[in-house]
Amino acid sequence: MLACTEGPAAGQVFELVEDEYVIGRSREASLSVPDNSVSRKHARVLRSGGGWAVEDLGSGNGTVVNGVRIAAETYLYSGDSIKLGDTVLSFRDDSNATVARPPPSEVTAPPRPSRGAPRVGDATSPAVDTGLMSSVPPRRAGGPPPRPEARLRVMPRSATSVSPVDGKRQKIILGAVGALLMVTVVLLLMARQGQQREREALAAKQQAYEQRQAELAELLQAGKALVSQGKWAEAKARFEELTEAVQDFPDLQQTHRTYLDRAAKEVPNQAALDAAEKAISDSRLTDSEDALQRVSEDTSLYERVRELRGRQKVLLAAYLSDARNALQSGGQALDRARELTEAILKLEPDHRDARVVNENVLRAVAARDGRTFVPKATPTGPGPAVPVVARYKDGDLTGAVAMADECASKDKRCKELASLMRDVQSMFKRVENMEAKELEKLLNTDRAITGEGLSKMGRQAGTQAGTKFFKMASASKAASKYGEAVLWAQKALDADPENAGARALMNDLRGKCKETYMQGYSLKDNQPEEALVQLRQAVSLCSSNDEYLGKAKRLVQVLEGGAPQ
Repeated sequence: MLACTEGPAAGQVFELVEDEYVIGRSREASLSVPDNSVSRKHARVLRSGGGWAVEDLGSGNGTVVNGVRIAAETYLYSGDSIKLGDTVLSFRDDSNATVARPPPSEVTAPPRPSRGAPRVGDATSPAVDTGLMSSVPPRRAGGPPPRPEARLRVMPRSATSVSPVDGKRQKIILGAVGALLMVTVVLLLMARQGQQREREALAAKQQAYEQRQAELAELLQAGKALVSQGKWAEAKARFEELTEAVQDFPDLQQTHRTYLDRAAKEVPNQAALDAAEKAISDSRLTDSEDALQRVSEDTSLYERVRELRGRQKVLLAAYLSDARNALQSGGQALDRARELTEAILKLEPDHRDARVVNENVLRAVAARDGRTFVPKATPTGPGPAVPVVARYKDGDLTGAVAMADECASKDKRCKELASLMRDVQSMFKRVENMEAKELEKLLNTDRAITGEGLSKMGRQAGTQAGTKFFKMASASKAASKYGEAVLWAQKALDADPENAGARALMNDLRGKCKETYMQGYSLKDNQPEEALVQLRQAVSLCSSNDEYLGKAKRLVQVLEGGAPQ
């Protein structure tokens, strides 16, 4: 059997009754372990030579048996420890089909004489002519038998007597045998003492290694605690201090690298959020927006982003209220009202109330300065740019460019369309060799021209872009970078809604989203820190329309102490 002693499955026992089992995170694995540090197909255990063995299946974190990372099929003994990522399994064979691990080989004592064999000096045993024994040469295999007169002769003591010379020789041989036995015993004792010292030295070294590993794990845990508090700058400094120390501990390297890489992204995000918060506190609406725009979309500090966006809305409403008061005051206060409304419109160009107040302010400023107010022209018809866009949508790029050039001097939209369509012409010439970012730019430019979906030419490029984006999504998934996989799969579907591979991958990732959320949910009471890691991964993994996205975000907020449970 395999008993799980550490990891998410701790306490579970797996009985081994079949000939082979695959251990992994996948639900299709023979022995499924809900541990994110375990590969989908991590290792296998199998019957081997009357016992059991374990073999690594090319996992990311490797398979460690009794503290040693294995590279090939390794025989198991009852009591062995198997480490897969953060999961530790203990192998037990209570049926004695697999014996306990044997001790190191020892010096074997000389064989004892068999029961009933004659012994020298025994008064009841036949006498052996030791002189004849020493003179008889050894018989070679396959050679002729010795001559009759050279054979060993054994006679009863009663029939003959031992000469003084033979007795002396017999004593010398017995003394030599005794000395040899004594030397053998001494050498055996020395060998055992040496082996004991080696075992003690190895045990001391292993204990020191495990103690140092525990110390580093505790330091890493302190860094994780800073992360959970949102103190990324302090956490990054802590992780950087441990960079060299964890080099000799493969089990800690992956965790260290993951958090250090994330800290490198989140420290600038945290600085931008601090700047945005200060700008909002100082009532600087435009500066707050500039700071928030510097925050990356995949930040784990999304709750703080949401909080600052809410405060920004409150500040925007205060700007509008101040603008209305300044408009009523008139005089020089009108300049302040104009600044306030323009700041709002820069942030939200379609803000209806701000647009109305801004127009009234401009009218009042013109009256104050003795000028005639001229409102902005409002288009009354479709305009000359509409047929240009229609020609472009039909796939006539050359004709559309010519039409845009004709109306460019009269219409701002025509001039803009002419520039955008020339960019499309240039990009389409090398569409076959474009990288992902260039394809994205081409599709975005096409949408900017049509004002909605892709044109006929855009759909052709979209098919190629969808294939490339799908490959990148598949590669990200294979590398367990599920957040990136979701983004690329969604881009593939945006570029080519008919891409069956991207759709299937997105469905699979939705399943992974649910699985990751459920793992985090199951850990929230007993292992809240590990639950946070799982739930944050679920947030990056789930798509915007997935029901588990909102659930994961709420649980993250609860575990971070930001909301009541």
